[in-house]
Amino acid sequence: MPRHPGPKAEKIWNNTSYSKYTLLADCELKWLCQSVLKIPRFEIPYAILGTVGHNYFRKFFTPHPKTKRFPFEQKEKLIGSFKGAWWSAVSGKFGFEGWKSPPVKVQWEYPQQPAVLFNQGVKILSLFHENFVDVRQDGTPRIVERLYHFKLGELTIYAKLDRIDLEKDGAVITEYKGTQPQFLIETGTQFTLYQMAYELCIRRKIKNHPPLKAIRVYFYGSGKIQEVPLRSAEEMARLTYLLFEASAYLKGVLTGCLPHPKLVPRFIQFNPLNIISGDMPPNLPRRDHCKHCAYYQQCRDWEEGKLPTARQAFQKKFHQEAQAAQVTQQILPLGEIPIVVQMTDSFSTMLSSFCPAEQLPLGIVEQESPLIS
Repeated sequence: MPRHPGPKAEKIWNNTSYSKYTLLADCELKWLCQSVLKIPRFEIPYAILGTVGHNYFRKFFTPHPKTKRFPFEQKEKLIGSFKGAWWSAVSGKFGFEGWKSPPVKVQWEYPQQPAVLFNQGVKILSLFHENFVDVRQDGTPRIVERLYHFKLGELTIYAKLDRIDLEKDGAVITEYKGTQPQFLIETGTQFTLYQMAYELCIRRKIKNHPPLKAIRVYFYGSGKIQEVPLRSAEEMARLTYLLFEASAYLKGVLTGCLPHPKLVPRFIQFNPLNIISGDMPPNLPRRDHCKHCAYYQQCRDWEEGKLPTARQAFQKKFHQEAQAAQVTQQILPLGEIPIVVQMTDSFSTMLSSFCPAEQLPLGIVEQESPLIS
């Protein structure tokens, strides 16, 4: 009989976020190497620039705790600070997230790339300063880059929102992006998850519980702002189902435990046969999604049968025994699966009128497994 995985191991499938969920959806082997095996990886240059940019966006909107004055009143001070931080991080004195962060390895593509990205950073921060130096003085209360978490059954979902402006007629979420395809603006998981985070967690923490007025994207390369369509109750319900499926799939692959048939009547994103084999294959054949992957060698080892299965790696890490089992599937359109219908109704009720946490439909947030009857 398999032993209980324990709370530390359970966090692997019970705790998630947008980045963890999309990493799993993009490539299961990459998720395994990063989330379970914790294999060290190098940083991607363009991702580094985004990290530094977000760090300065946060600082720019954060007043001094005592004087309440905002930093970088002059653009030159902002650029000067960025210059010192960037080149110190490039030289390895400390990390790109600030002088307290550890140095990181970056896979520079060519020798001049640090200078090229520095010049891009100067343009990004100069444009940001021009667009927001007066906005931050308008007296609007703001929540800047704060991490939230909320419960959906046994799942704990984390969401870090770049900025929330508490305007008089409602809250506005602003997300900073370099680029974003239009289809992700309209239907992407990230903004659906952020809306859920606001409705299920953030809103009830704010005085007077302001409704969510809008979600916007600020493209820091161009300085343009685009409105994001607010998601429907069914869209949030469908994402909830997909998150439950991902959690059940991970638990099944790593431990051999079958998913609850009422929770996941069928798999949409993942191959349930992997629960039997206990393995998490790479996303083959290799294409553009592999361009910046740090786990190419592990991918080749998997192809040649040299890599242990995901379950074996999990057992070794957490000293677990597991059992394999078969999955029974029931074919229904996603919108007709009872749990999706039930969640759609619940989210519809939630969006139509604000209710206290103890009155949330289905006991969302408060109950341990509200979606299983």
